[in-house]
Amino acid sequence: MVKGRKGFERLKWAATNVLNEKLTWLFCDVKGAEARPDAPIEQFEPDWRDVRGEVTELPRVMVPAFPAAWEDTETDRVEAEELLEWLMLVTLDSERVREEDKIDPFLSRYEVPRLGPANAAAEVQTRDLTRLRYRGFMPSSLAARIFSAGVKEAKEEWFAVLLSGFEEKRIVVLKDGGKALTWEFEG
Repeated sequence: MVKGRKGFERLKWAATNVLNEKLTWLFCDVKGAEARPDAPIEQFEPDWRDVRGEVTELPRVMVPAFPAAWEDTETDRVEAEELLEWLMLVTLDSERVREEDKIDPFLSRYEVPRLGPANAAAEVQTRDLTRLRYRGFMPSSLAARIFSAGVKEAKEEWFAVLLSGFEEKRIVVLKDGGKALTWEFEG
């Protein structure tokens, strides 16, 4: 910003007329904790919070056989919703998707979906899954690096990424081999 230029004058006007009361700001320091001691924001006594990965092993999860192809039909849309529901239950580490789940059918009628006409007779597989969770404000470059690492590590296996933002907006990406499904929703 240079004094006298349009952007500087706008910022000066906003500081005088709009930003004239105490506000809480949210910043993301992409340099990380090593830059903190001499950070210019230090004079305002910030509340530092680190974003760290949390790894959880999810043993014996029932995994549906994913269809070989998806088309834009009503049946495939319903199946995609069932798959999204299953993914959300996995992210919650729900007992409903565990092989040893023995809940009374009167209390819960949930079953892991069997997707696609070609997979109608396919058995649900039991697999050990790993959930990597980051909670906190992070730059989009970190999310992109996490996704890239998932692509590299999974190779032809499947993996899913759930991104939640402000205002309860969420994006889910399921990558299975050479294809990917995405969902965008609120809530």
